[in-house]
Amino acid sequence: MDEMVSPVTVSPIRVLIVQPWFSNDPTKTRLQSAECLALGYLTSVLRRAGIEVDTLDAHLLGLTNRECVEVAERGDYSLVGISCSAQRAYPEAAGLARDIKRRMPHVHVVGGGQFLSHVHDQVAASEPAFDSLVRGEGEQTLVALIRRLERGEALDGLPGVTFRRDGAVVVNAPAPRLTDLDLLPFPDRSYLSHIVDEVRAGVRYVAMLATRGCIYKCTFCSVDRPRVVRSPGNVVAEMREIRERWGVWKFRFNDDLLVGASPGMQAWAEELADQIAIEMPGLEMWGMTRADAVTPRLADKLRRAGFRSIFVGIESASDGVLARLKKGTSAQMNDEAIRTLKAAGIRPELGFIMLEPRMTWADLWANLQFLRRAGCFSRHNLTNRLNVYHGSPLYLELRDRGEAIAAEDLSERYLYDFQDPKVKTFSEMARVLQRRGFEVKRNVAEAIARIREVRADLYREGGSETREGPAVKALVEHGERLERREADGWLAVFEDLYGRIDRDEGAESVLEQSGRGVALMLAGLALEVDGLQHHIEGVARSVSV
Repeated sequence: MDEMVSPVTVSPIRVLIVQPWFSNDPTKTRLQSAECLALGYLTSVLRRAGIEVDTLDAHLLGLTNRECVEVAERGDYSLVGISCSAQRAYPEAAGLARDIKRRMPHVHVVGGGQFLSHVHDQVAASEPAFDSLVRGEGEQTLVALIRRLERGEALDGLPGVTFRRDGAVVVNAPAPRLTDLDLLPFPDRSYLSHIVDEVRAGVRYVAMLATRGCIYKCTFCSVDRPRVVRSPGNVVAEMREIRERWGVWKFRFNDDLLVGASPGMQAWAEELADQIAIEMPGLEMWGMTRADAVTPRLADKLRRAGFRSIFVGIESASDGVLARLKKGTSAQMNDEAIRTLKAAGIRPELGFIMLEPRMTWADLWANLQFLRRAGCFSRHNLTNRLNVYHGSPLYLELRDRGEAIAAEDLSERYLYDFQDPKVKTFSEMARVLQRRGFEVKRNVAEAIARIREVRADLYREGGSETREGPAVKALVEHGERLERREADGWLAVFEDLYGRIDRDEGAESVLEQSGRGVALMLAGLALEVDGLQHHIEGVARSVSV
């Protein structure tokens, strides 16, 4: 249609907000699916405004776009909101918009989320299924948009909204950022019922958000600036409410930067940790930080509060790469952060960019050796390439310099080539070797997912006493050993690959020799997987007895 906005004549409006199912890695999706706080916050704010709203977290439930459309048709909604925060999720989000518009042309379809906020003008120009797009934080803007539609008014001048009029894209002024997050209602937790047994069994976390945005200027990041925080008391009040209602004890802070390095951010994090330790002892938590924010004092406070794992944005072991990414940290800081967390009894998890387009051959070796020293890396860390996100300084830089590879697909994240020929060869050969291990990789992930299912079943049968029982402990440790062996095996493969390329052995010889190493490693892993699967089913049988 030429006019992007579908007028809504039904008053009051009935709203459905959807997070579509998406995946470019089915095993990763199965292991990492969690609540969508964007849906939760929007739902609570709309209900507080007296707007009738339902949510559909298709990603958590594993629903296809066709099934989402069926839900929308049964509910007779007049507005459907589609949340698309991840760049890789755009094809499914756009596909859902088209499917809804095809079956329900009278419905106003609005898109939102971090990714769509960065490409709103491109989407408005290229995807007519979206009637409007909400940019930035959606709570206040979506309420205002709905009120306009209820009154039959145009969207001109509404801050934070992009739409199309007579074939031309109209971009209204940005909406102001929310500055007092304590004024927001706690997010709706309806979907927690779908995973609560797994949370109580200790195999999932409840998602939390204590801050929004970031103050740092990393070139690869598209997160909004500046950083806005909730008061520690407000955060703890929500956690207490969740624990009292749902009986859960594991929380995951999805903040892009829960803990920063400045004195003010350190003081805020210490206050939060102290309040949790005093008012809610016995929790287990996960959060994200930077290497320069990790201090012995703060690490000890986080550990006492219940943080068992901390994700650290290490990114690289090369000072040159870190400087180019404007990370504001150093290789030495990275090593010190890992040591400090381990000394405090906190397990580090790594955010790591193994392959970056302008890195040198020596930079790549430094990365491999850092992971060898750290010992807490995952298989994913070994092959992660730099993602180029729309809206990031890096994307704008590559585009302006003419170095970005043209792509019609807005979800494409690898818009570059490697400058160092050996790094390029390594990346290409590593992908070839990886593909040979896909089946074993899938089987490892399936086994880990099955452990989680069995633990949830044990909880349903025996309650909290089974959570720390010897059978569960042995099963978890067996799964962790398998994941560690998988990661260590691939590191050895890639160290060998690096050495062969460094010696200029020739592409055919390198793939042949490294391929033999991969085959041996995968054969051993396959045996380990078989052993774990037998262990899992033995424990599972005890549940049904």
